[in-house]
Amino acid sequence: AKDDLIIADLSGPIAIGGVMGGKDSEVNKRTKNILLESAFFSPVSIRRTSRRLGLSSESSYRFERRVDPKGVDQARERAIHLILKYTHAKRVSSVFRSGKLPIREAKIVLNLADVKRILGVQIPGSKIKSYLSRLGLQVSGKGKTIRVQAPSFRADLTQPIDLIEEIARIYGYENIPETLPLVRPIEPRIDPILALECEVRSLCVGLGFSEAITFSLVESSFYDRLGLFKENRVKLINPKNKELNLMRPSLLSGLAQSVRRNLFVGQTDIRLFEIGNRYLKQTVPGTAVKMGTDYNLSPFSAARNVPGTDLPKEERMLAFILSGEGSLGWLEKKRPISFYDLKGAVEEILARFGMRSVEAVDQDTIYQTGEGVQLSVKGKAIGSYGTLSERVRKLFDLSQPVFYAELSLEVLLSLAGESRVVKEIPKFPISPRDLTLIMDERVKAESVVGEIRKMAGELVAHIEVFDYFKGGQIPKGKKSLSFRIHYQAKDRTLQNEEVNKLHFSVIDELNRSFGAELPKGKVRR
Repeated sequence: AKDDLIIADLSGPIAIGGVMGGKDSEVNKRTKNILLESAFFSPVSIRRTSRRLGLSSESSYRFERRVDPKGVDQARERAIHLILKYTHAKRVSSVFRSGKLPIREAKIVLNLADVKRILGVQIPGSKIKSYLSRLGLQVSGKGKTIRVQAPSFRADLTQPIDLIEEIARIYGYENIPETLPLVRPIEPRIDPILALECEVRSLCVGLGFSEAITFSLVESSFYDRLGLFKENRVKLINPKNKELNLMRPSLLSGLAQSVRRNLFVGQTDIRLFEIGNRYLKQTVPGTAVKMGTDYNLSPFSAARNVPGTDLPKEERMLAFILSGEGSLGWLEKKRPISFYDLKGAVEEILARFGMRSVEAVDQDTIYQTGEGVQLSVKGKAIGSYGTLSERVRKLFDLSQPVFYAELSLEVLLSLAGESRVVKEIPKFPISPRDLTLIMDERVKAESVVGEIRKMAGELVAHIEVFDYFKGGQIPKGKKSLSFRIHYQAKDRTLQNEEVNKLHFSVIDELNRSFGAELPKGKVRR
């Protein structure tokens, strides 16, 4: 290699400098003239050459560990003296020099107070000077600070801590008392996402869910058939299992298979949640990522969200899945789990972290039409939930309705309210009014509730939907919704006339906004 050092004459190379001599330069019985070399070679260069060539010799062993630059001349003179003494050499030529010896003798200032602070023992200054002098170091100065010059053969001494280590060695480690260091306790740093996970996990268990842990590696065939995540999948080039060749872009497949296994063994009450990562290809400006690129990831490697790289993005997710028959206790009979069990769990999670103004938009990517919701807060998508479509259920061999939700904990953390407002218990009574309206089935109850609050303002304390009905005497394409509106003022008791006037105004406004009408005659519920 170009970095290897070669020693050569006019006829060609004769040795690899500092590592191995050549055959042509060997000394034998017929040798008359000897070229004596005394040198200093860079330890790094000799080490690299020796490792690359796989050659190890006494020469490389010494030069790798650095020889004393000042010893080059002394070693040469000593060798000449021994040759003249024992071989009766006739002639010794003059010395030829090449290069400059890198003689560096570090000058170090040592504070004696640092010796006591670091070693934990008081050593007299006279003893410290004696120890260093006995090691061949030049010591000068008096008082609390001394100056030390290290000889060239002690290239390892470059800073005060090196001298303190030598002092401890000569003084005797056994003479240094064992003491505990003075460590002031500091407030532990809590990772916000871990704290959020812990709180969410406790809340999910309290809602009756059991935690599941599924594989991060999934079959790509599931998502191929669903047509999801085509452009941002993270595939493994070298999977240990050919079927598990995809880093999961969603927690759906693992939880859906868990439901299937539970149903096969007769477990009908299934309420599972999982907290885990999903992996999606991220496109960061300035990177050379191309669509469809597969990532050469080991199945056990951990990708991180590193800006400016083509590593996939890991996003911490919370997923729910429900199916079968649920039972809330011995006082209530079993009933099929419904969409509203899932909706209630999602809303409880969001409300627990201060998510009040949540925007909901219909989504039917994997959900049944009309029973899939995409959630967002302040324009940020936070997740989705709904009833899995028949196509998805067939893919996972699920013969009964399954309800699924997936929320981003990272987005939840960024939007979670830090403080909660505590309100005083109302001093004035509530005036409840029930309202049943017939409206287009596409109108959401949430929109109606929002319009009521907008119309009545602060005089509405609470609104609840307590009944829903379709069919029977209700015209096709219509539905009946029943609301219980709690009217209440903060500063006075509302009179019946005032409440009735406001209530009828609300009805008129809902008629104008949504075409909602009061039922005619008796409506079957």
